[in-house]
Amino acid sequence: MAKRDERELLQRWQAGDAEAGNELVIRHFDAVRLFFLNAVSDREREDLLQETFKRVVAAVGTFEGRSSFRTFLFVIARRTLYDHLRQRYRGKGQFDEMTHSVVDQGASPSHLVTQIESHRRLLQCLRGLPVQTKELLELYYWQDMTGNELAEIQGIPERTLRSRLGTARKALRDCFVRCAPAAGDADEPDLEGALRELGEFFRTGRG
Repeated sequence: MAKRDERELLQRWQAGDAEAGNELVIRHFDAVRLFFLNAVSDREREDLLQETFKRVVAAVGTFEGRSSFRTFLFVIARRTLYDHLRQRYRGKGQFDEMTHSVVDQGASPSHLVTQIESHRRLLQCLRGLPVQTKELLELYYWQDMTGNELAEIQGIPERTLRSRLGTARKALRDCFVRCAPAAGDADEPDLEGALRELGEFFRTGRG
């Protein structure tokens, strides 16, 4: 996808060309769908997809192009998810994406997530991490986002982002080891490779 081409589509959309907007949405639809995959149930995912793109349509006229359209889109998808999780958490206190997990919200995983046996423990650990930590790992390994893109989406300096990414990897590894069967695993797990493998699996269209 050429950046210039995407900018042109965006400019045409902002000028009132609905067909250009539709093409942009189609290009990014599967990526946003994947963003919600390991956070909510299938029904909730479809609702959040609709709400995200509704918000994108409402906000696209104000987008100034200082970041990529993908970054702009995922900022909105992230806010949509957090609004949904806050609503779910209502009555239990104040939702905090840096400490609460999707498991804390009682969110059910997608049917596809529950069917994957080979990486079940890894997916369970991901879902048990704080929402922001889980999001960071999934965007990095499943969506191939750069440090700069992630920093913009999370609204933090890239140096801080890099530090958080290292902390996130450690938290996932600690959980994976802690949840190992009693006999334990003889070899050091290649969690980064497994995360990328999962991302590839989900991106093939089976999500």
